[in-house]
This record gives sequence, structure tokens and C-alpha cells, in this order.
Amino acid sequence: LGDPWGTHTATWLSRKYDQWKAQGLTVIALPQAYGPFEDRNVRELAISALKNCDRIYAREQESYDHVLSLGIGGDICKICPDMTIGEGWADSTVERAKRLVIVPNWHLSDQEGSSEYIDCLSEVVKWGRDNGFEVVGLLHEGPRDLAILHKVSQRLPFPIISDLSGWDVKQYIAESAVVVAGRYHAVVAALATGTPV
Repeated sequence: LGDPWGTHTATWLSRKYDQWKAQGLTVIALPQAYGPFEDRNVRELAISALKNCDRIYAREQESYDHVLSLGIGGDICKICPDMTIGEGWADSTVERAKRLVIVPNWHLSDQEGSSEYIDCLSEVVKWGRDNGFEVVGLLHEGPRDLAILHKVSQRLPFPIISDLSGWDVKQYIAESAVVVAGRYHAVVAALATGTPV
């Protein structure tokens, strides 16, 4: 929850948290990045949303500091990295496929400009093929990431996997040779399984 998410998402979260709290539900924000709350509208919406939380988990110190800057107390906000960060892959004898997995993030496309990001990922595909890797696109989150995979695949066709569960994604990454990722959780999955990323 922060400026990169914009007022649309912040408004939606604020309304949902209000609804849940009004129903007497416990509201817990699981580990994620927060801030920097420089946009006044997003800041006000974040305060509105987060005041309804019984517990907030910031993913790292910087996010924690951003939450505190909203006037949210340290009694309900704690630092906790991604929950699966310590979960390695049980089968350390698995043989890795000579596969390069691309996990895009549409936020990078918005920040860098769509064509530049597509160009960059296309270069990754070329590099992978030139070095004997099977190149595969792996959807980690949502239709906008999938649209990026389709754009790159239109230039240089490769299979796109879009139907794996969270644990299956981690296994697939563990069984691959290398990962190029714009998604935090895909990076965490690679690091936790010893996959170069």
C-alpha cells in the first residue's frame, strides 16, 4: 500500500478494511512493502485503511518506518519478511532442467516505459536461447503480468505457464537453472531454493 499502487487501489483497500472491521472481523495485513506515502491522497487513504488493522506486517525496516510515519503505532506494526523465505525445497537431489524462467512485473513496465521493458525481456530470451536454455514465461501475479509475457512471446515465441499454485511455482523455480524476475516473491523463492536469480 503506497504511492505506486495509486489512489484506486488505496480507495478499494480502505473500503474493504472498513467493511471487514464493521463486520467484527480481525484485519491483519500480511508482509508487504509500504510507502513512501508522498501523495497526499494515497497517504490519507492509507491512514484510513491501516487504522482498521489489528496487526500490520511490514516486509522490511523502510516499510515499517513509512507505516509509523502515518501515526500508526509500533504496537500493531511489526517487521516480518516474506513468510516463505525460510522454506527451502525439500528435495535437494532434484536435477535442474536447463531452463531460464522469466517472471515479469508490470510495475517495471509502467516505470521504465512499456517498450523498453519488453525490449529488455526480449534480450533475456535471446541470451537464454544463445546459451542453450529452454526459455519459459511464468505468471506470478495477474493479467497485466500475463500481458507482458504475451508481448514478449509475440516477438520470440516461448511457452507461458499461468496455472501453478504458489507452492508449485516454488517447485518449478527450484527445478530450473536460472530465473530472471521482477517479482519479489519469485526472487525469494529462487533464493530459498538456491536457484540463481
